[in-house]
Amino acid sequence: MLFRSVETAFEEVARAKLRVLRSADRGDSWMAISPDLAQRGSITTLSESPLEAGRLAAGWGRGELRLTADGGATWSTAGSGLPRAGMEKVALSPHDPARVLVCLSDGQGAAHVLRSDDFGASWSALGEALPSSPVHVVREHSTRDGVLFVGTDLGVWASVDGGVTWGSLSLGLPTAPVMDLAIHGPSETLVAVTHGLSAFRASVASVADRKSTRLNSS
Repeated sequence: MLFRSVETAFEEVARAKLRVLRSADRGDSWMAISPDLAQRGSITTLSESPLEAGRLAAGWGRGELRLTADGGATWSTAGSGLPRAGMEKVALSPHDPARVLVCLSDGQGAAHVLRSDDFGASWSALGEALPSSPVHVVREHSTRDGVLFVGTDLGVWASVDGGVTWGSLSLGLPTAPVMDLAIHGPSETLVAVTHGLSAFRASVASVADRKSTRLNSS
């Protein structure tokens, strides 16, 4: 099943703006599964749970996040705790269907990374130990619970304790914002996509194995 957030036909933009659409035939046809979620703005990030089909989260604007656990039949608004900052990425956990990770940018350089363990009802901050830098993407290791990666204006950072402490993984990366990350669990490979300076990959097996060791934060 494919999902995407796209603008409706031109004549419908004024009243529909953006909705979440679903395809059951590999993109040959699409069906809307949400109302007009973004009344002022455009959906910029969408994530589907790898554990439960139909569990989705869509984000946009200044901390706007909507979630569904029934394939779009009903949508709920995220609970209080998200800062009024630009929504960058939302990621649903590969370990717990109720866990949601988000990162936001306030334009002032603060690192906003938050986690919910009740599918968006409440939030806790994970970014206090990160350097002051915009965070563009957050990913959870697909097979190692508690191992997190973020892409920032200062490169890639990792945590082996669920976001309590963070260490830099940017040795060998150019000085450029990291806009997206992908993890291949079986090979323990992390791929980082930078802004304008190509994509890079590295083995993160040693990071995932150091669950009880604080990473070098240099």
